Amino acid sequence: MRTVSRGLTCDGRVVNGRSPAFFSGPVNDTMKVATVSSGCECEARLFAELDERKVVLRGWAKDPRRGRELTAPANTVGARAGQFDVGWMCPWCTRNVLRSFDESSMVLHDIPAA
Repeated sequence: MRTVSRGLTCDGRVVNGRSPAFFSGPVNDTMKVATVSSGCECEARLFAELDERKVVLRGWAKDPRRGRELTAPANTVGARAGQFDVGWMCPWCTRNVLRSFDESSMVLHDIPAA
């Protein structure tokens, strides 16, 4: 039996006497996301899509010179504070880019939940 997060097992059984209803929150068919962007030193544009808890859902980079888009791994640092950082690995020049953002500047919009 392999245990995964929150006391649930892979086969759906409950451990530690807690029911699945204890872990489930309200069901919602939409989620709030915001997009942040910054420039890399190689002139590529870096983007990250964040949820309302400032968790990165996806990161990507666009190179205006080549007109292409590639996946750019991204992560948030210090997401609990009013100001937080987003770190990217630029796929064009392989630099690690860290930029600061303010929570009050995030514009959240609804998208259908997957």
